[in-house]
Amino acid sequence: MPDKTLKSVVILEDDPDICTVVSLLLKKYAAIETTACSSPEELISTLRAAKPHLLVLDMMLPGKNGMDTLKELRGMPEFTNIPALFLTAYKFTGSDEEKKELGVIGVIRKPFDPYKLHRQIIEMYETSRSS
Repeated sequence: MPDKTLKSVVILEDDPDICTVVSLLLKKYAAIETTACSSPEELISTLRAAKPHLLVLDMMLPGKNGMDTLKELRGMPEFTNIPALFLTAYKFTGSDEEKKELGVIGVIRKPFDPYKLHRQIIEMYETSRSS
């Protein structure tokens, strides 16, 4: 059985306040290491350095949206197996088939409940690892 423990997350979020809140919640309540980046361009070098267990993406980003960014990552062999989830204020328009194909394990809507966020992320990750 694969290790289901979530230990590190890379967050792609252009709003520094949201990024800070998500990072603090994951560190404080779940002892999960986080690395943040604010643009799709910064993401690739961040992923190579951090080698995370999970990628948390905002959908609406300057220049390129989160879905297009994830599709680009999935075309790079070193990033095909990192599960991803979206933390977004916008409705996720992809089909269940597309989510599965891209390794999207869930979508959390903004505004999120700060008291539940870390548990939602961990539960989505652990559920994806057990299937």
